[in-house]
Amino acid sequence: MLKSRIFKVMGVAALFTTIIIAGCGGDEEKSKPLTERIIEDTVEAIGNEMVDAAFAQKADYLAAEPAELNITEAADIDFNEVNDILVNDSLLYAAYDEGLVIYDFTMKKSTLLDTGERFNALAFYDGELYAGGEKLYNVKGQELIPADAEFEGEVTALYSDSFRLLIGTRQGLFSKSPFGQEKLMDDVAVNDLQFDNDGLWVATDGEGLYRWDGDRFRQRYLLRDTTIFDTVYDLDFNRDLLYVAAKTGFFVFDGGNWEHWTDADGLPATGVKAVNAGDWMVQVGTEKGMVAYFNHDLYPVKKLDTVEANVIRLLDKKVIVGTRQGEVLMKAGNFVTALIEQTEPEGTPEVFSLADEETPAE
Repeated sequence: MLKSRIFKVMGVAALFTTIIIAGCGGDEEKSKPLTERIIEDTVEAIGNEMVDAAFAQKADYLAAEPAELNITEAADIDFNEVNDILVNDSLLYAAYDEGLVIYDFTMKKSTLLDTGERFNALAFYDGELYAGGEKLYNVKGQELIPADAEFEGEVTALYSDSFRLLIGTRQGLFSKSPFGQEKLMDDVAVNDLQFDNDGLWVATDGEGLYRWDGDRFRQRYLLRDTTIFDTVYDLDFNRDLLYVAAKTGFFVFDGGNWEHWTDADGLPATGVKAVNAGDWMVQVGTEKGMVAYFNHDLYPVKKLDTVEANVIRLLDKKVIVGTRQGEVLMKAGNFVTALIEQTEPEGTPEVFSLADEETPAE
């Protein structure tokens, strides 16, 4: 099911160093022992082969033709739920079943890139934006270029550790890097990926929660309930704590103990779809509204306390939420603004006052 030849970051770094050293020749080269020269020549040859492969991949990518798509004003489209959000400079990208929507903060305008396919995941890798769903594309302005990547199944998660792009699908976990492409896990439907200090967590749809421990992937569960992590939707990690959004509740893991929250403990609903731990106040999105987690307690997020959040992102001090109803909302200070609306709400202003919101001091 699983492969062992993965995530050797230190080995890759050491290989780079070795290649650089091996490239320095001169008169000293002749005085080295034959065995050492053979090893260095071999390493240099492998390094050159990897570089050649990387250039070949780049050439294939540059030769790829953009996908045929329709470009329309997103304001006139009825969307299903938001699957993922990524913000870069003045642009927000939102992945929908209907296509990829680009929202321009400067122009306050949304544009839909429609290929007739659904999009599920977004990520930056090697300075490029990738969008995945039925296929994987590199986003260039308003063009979608088919990516040079080998994987099986519909793309459901994308994650970059700067060395490689990890591609989670409904059939497994794959990696793409300048040094090759590889299948890392078989026969799992990946929902999300998250690195902690020294390992990788993999959330799946119905097949458990896994962590790469440096040797292999191991399934994690609680002895009192071995199925409690069967379906995990979202993961985040910050300040040595792992946050888990699951069908069975909200979890906080400190490396030794699991803290578990359900609707009996104050969550609006036990089913938790999204979590973002980018700030001291951890934003938690459930099937019946949002709460904030801070210092082992929960606080309602007023005016968003009934929002069904599928995706939560942070932009400076702003909270951006993608909803199950297809909206993208932004909370900035004491206001919530609808950036992308499903339909024009009747009798509801675009900007809501949150002056009465109570939050604990940070």
